[in-house]
Amino acid sequence: MRWIVAYLTAISVSVVSAIVQALIFKSLNKEIAIVSLTIGIFVAVYILLQKNHFSSGLEKKDFGFWSIVSIIAFVLFSLRAFLWLIYKKDDSLMVLSSNNLGDISLHITYIQYFANGTGFWPDNPLFPNSKITYPIGMDLFNSLLVFSGVDLFRGLILVGILCSVATAFALFIWGRAFTLSGFLFNGGFAGFIFFKSFVFSDYQAELAWKNIFLSMFVTQRGLLYALPAGLLLLCSWKQRFFKDSKFSLPLWVEILLYSSMPLFHLHTFIFLSLLLGFWLLFCPM
Repeated sequence: MRWIVAYLTAISVSVVSAIVQALIFKSLNKEIAIVSLTIGIFVAVYILLQKNHFSSGLEKKDFGFWSIVSIIAFVLFSLRAFLWLIYKKDDSLMVLSSNNLGDISLHITYIQYFANGTGFWPDNPLFPNSKITYPIGMDLFNSLLVFSGVDLFRGLILVGILCSVATAFALFIWGRAFTLSGFLFNGGFAGFIFFKSFVFSDYQAELAWKNIFLSMFVTQRGLLYALPAGLLLLCSWKQRFFKDSKFSLPLWVEILLYSSMPLFHLHTFIFLSLLLGFWLLFCPM
């Protein structure tokens, strides 16, 4: 469990550190990227060395038949979605999901833009005479990896897979197999067409109601951080306010994950803030 907290904290620290340095020095560069990633790694190592914290609260009895089935399904979903997130075919770049065609182009544009050493706060490369207002956290993190020599496409795939694992653990801690399965197998009955055609295809592609994993988690990269970090915060707050969870985070980690959330996904930050405010007012610690 510690490695999940360490990984998410490293992302948060690296991004915040890079932004602070870039604002001070008026631009983003390779030296800032390396320093930021190094700081993130040090914080992650510190968390990994803490033996008395970050217990998941999971027990052997929690891993029953349906739990194992849901975990295996999540692994297969994640590998399929992110190993083929973007790939080359002949002279063309391909994406697995049609839902992701526009999004991945935007993210690649931002990552390349940051990795070219833009000034800070960066101008919007798509709209002249305006600043970027999009939550840039995950794209900025991938640009730090590019600065450090990681291939852009491999970085996208690696971060996607690691965040999928973190999300699976966070979902399982929050609601065990039911929550994990609910995240995977939503989207209506369109998928049951498979049992008629026996052809693997995205049967929801043309429908308004789509699977959350495919239509949001894969496409909106901010959720790669916001979903697992937000769930861990909720689990920790549940213990802090109601003593109804075996999982808890140190206060400094809670503050870090929560305060950096607007850089990754603003809607998650708003939801967490409203819920936290309600609990502070009506559920004294």
